[in-house]
Amino acid sequence: MERYSRSFLKERWEEKRRDELAEISPEQAQREKDLDIYLDLRKKTAEDPGLSAALVNIEKAAVRYRATVNAFSKERMGDSEKDPAALKESDDYRRLAHEVMIGEINVLSRLFRKTGLDNEWRRDIGLEREDAGRWALNVAGLIYKRFEENTYDAGRVAK
Repeated sequence: MERYSRSFLKERWEEKRRDELAEISPEQAQREKDLDIYLDLRKKTAEDPGLSAALVNIEKAAVRYRATVNAFSKERMGDSEKDPAALKESDDYRRLAHEVMIGEINVLSRLFRKTGLDNEWRRDIGLEREDAGRWALNVAGLIYKRFEENTYDAGRVAK
């Protein structure tokens, strides 16, 4: 019979305790913060066509980035020894998508500053590359979820 490490059991007990007390994990709290920033941006950009277009570019870049992260993960889980060039190519696409996404976030931040709006949201996302990536993945997750909710109705594709 397989034995579990104490750290694994401790993590599971902590999860169970949080669930029972309706507490959220630090990861879930960060995800909610990221989504709040995104939803607030949607409200602030709704009236200005230039800002709205810049946010759409961020959404597209976030979805593209998520797709490249998924493709890279799939490639990494595969047998990369057979085709290391495919792994490198997948990583290059992921890195490029990440750069584009960060660039789009920065464009919107500069537009906010130019129009006199508070762009503190950019600091709230985080100034490190990993922070922007995490934020984009959370935003892309929400976009996918909304797409599924709007497209599928009780297991049938909406017409």
